Amino acid sequence: GNPIYLPEGCDPDLFSPAGEGEEFDLCFVGQAYGFRMAFVSRLRALGLRIHTAGPGWPEGPVTEGELVRLFRRSKVVLGHGGIGWSEDLKNIKGRDFDGPAVGMAPYLTSFSPELADCYDIGREVLCYSCVDECYEVARRLLGDRNLRRRIGKAGRERCLRDHTWLHRFERILGTLGILS
Repeated sequence: GNPIYLPEGCDPDLFSPAGEGEEFDLCFVGQAYGFRMAFVSRLRALGLRIHTAGPGWPEGPVTEGELVRLFRRSKVVLGHGGIGWSEDLKNIKGRDFDGPAVGMAPYLTSFSPELADCYDIGREVLCYSCVDECYEVARRLLGDRNLRRRIGKAGRERCLRDHTWLHRFERILGTLGILS
């Protein structure tokens, strides 16, 4: 076999910018399990306004279209790469491409070496290592609209250049010798 590593990709037509506005400080979409509820509760206790959605959150699950609209209405899109119940084990997720692809808000997520292979951390996406660092980075972003716009735009440009599903399939078909 000839194994290749390919993270997920994004659909740049679906996950695209549109003039929805900045209604929420932060938005987190994902299942409410393990440490995630305590993580969000801690950020809220520190004063951040976070809109959550997904199985287990009071707002409940959302469709893909609703997810895109939530991202477009947020000043910061929040992610977390934790696996299951562990904050220490991390992996790259589809959200790591969907969030930046929208391009209207910066994507802020937990650091993962895999993520650093996909983005210029600090310029295209932002990362944190613990809840207190997440709070500090989020507060800096919320206080600087130009910084939010610059990072959001850079994240989308990177997704368009390197991280669409088309890029992933071209790589697979090239490896198989179907595309040259």
